[in-house]
Amino acid sequence: MSFIITAPPEIARGLDAVFRVVYLAAWVGFASIYFRGQYAVERLRQFVRFLIGFGFAISVLQIIAAPDRFQIAGEVRAFGVSSHPVLFGMLMLLAIVADEILRLKLDRSKSVTDYVIRLMGLLAMTFAVAQTAWLMLAIIIVVLASYNVPRRLRGVSFLLLAGVSMGMIYALPWTRDLFSLFEIFTSFGEISSDVYSYHLVDNSMAWRVVNWKMSLSAAMPVWYSGFGPGHSEFYNYFGLTLHNMFFEVFVETGVFGLLFLFAIVLEITRCLRQSGHVGALGEVRARRLFVAFSLSLFAACVLSVTLLGQTLLLTLYFSLLVIVTTPTSEMG
Repeated sequence: MSFIITAPPEIARGLDAVFRVVYLAAWVGFASIYFRGQYAVERLRQFVRFLIGFGFAISVLQIIAAPDRFQIAGEVRAFGVSSHPVLFGMLMLLAIVADEILRLKLDRSKSVTDYVIRLMGLLAMTFAVAQTAWLMLAIIIVVLASYNVPRRLRGVSFLLLAGVSMGMIYALPWTRDLFSLFEIFTSFGEISSDVYSYHLVDNSMAWRVVNWKMSLSAAMPVWYSGFGPGHSEFYNYFGLTLHNMFFEVFVETGVFGLLFLFAIVLEITRCLRQSGHVGALGEVRARRLFVAFSLSLFAACVLSVTLLGQTLLLTLYFSLLVIVTTPTSEMG
């Protein structure tokens, strides 16, 4: 609807975004049928392991063969099998999580190969210097640890953890500037491209927040349709993606597209709730790990990246959703 109403200037870019969404929707339907058998799950685990091994090998070769070519801000950062080191790190993290979820669903015992595969994935994340992926891993660990806290103490433990985290952020000089972001929100319409340049800001989150504000301000007149799929970077001062999937969807497809996105998030939550918390221990642990990764992915979508263009990552994510919500007893 947004594509038809807006008639974006670059038709190919708009169609690419539309067809990606259509493909992902078709994949969910396919996965809901195909990934209900143990044979398909076994094959998917083989692919995930290949993805980790191949990504690790490519990242090592990139650093050894052409370190000058893969430098960002003076650091050598491996792109691996992706177009950006952060997205590569996230893909490796998802592959590690997927390998463990599939192992639990297949009720396989841990082996030396499992540890080697996980180590290769973590090394690939390290070579990518992907802070987003490591933050996601930290969130996963915290969420999994919270499952071991008695239910009556989870609220207190969450507040304690949040307080400690905020204290650490303020204590470290290279993250303390994040607190200045609250001041940016106090004057929504006062920032303009005439007086602001992200080249002068050494904190990446600062220019992201300014980018959000300026892009949202520009999109308000077309709140119902947005500027068109795939065109958010054409309508902001920095010429970059918004690094926030929810804002990007609003800027590109308006409030109706944003409502559809929230409907997808709610549907994922509903599927996980309907699958319940019963079953074998491995099945319960697989569901918990998927929930932990989903929360970390949600945080990444809000603070770091936009994912609608990351077809492989979302394809693997929705495949895991189907597998996790399918009782092991129903797998043939």
